[in-house]
Amino acid sequence: MLANTLLATLLLAASTALAARPSIQLYSTANCGDGTEDGTFGPIPTDVCQTLTGSTSPALGAEVLGGYPTDCTYRFYANGDCTSTNFIDNPTPNICFHVIDGAPVGSVKLIGGNACV
Repeated sequence: MLANTLLATLLLAASTALAARPSIQLYSTANCGDGTEDGTFGPIPTDVCQTLTGSTSPALGAEVLGGYPTDCTYRFYANGDCTSTNFIDNPTPNICFHVIDGAPVGSVKLIGGNACV
């Protein structure tokens, strides 16, 4: 019985953590104008660089849909391999953003270890 309770608790914690991760709406324009939606992607693993690209073009704008897990940072970079010195941490949820003018929102990485899992 105790094993079942522990298993149920672990599964609930894991599903809650996954549900807490926001999705990211990508846009083909920096101002995220109506009709420029260009794909979305869901939660990503901790400390893994994820290249962002729209379905038809580079993602010039993006919007984080939902809130961030506590103690977890979403770092968005202006290049595709998470090495740019131009980045933004945890942009305001549900508000359009871009990293720098003229450059795509090229990649994202979660920073925060187990807080992001």
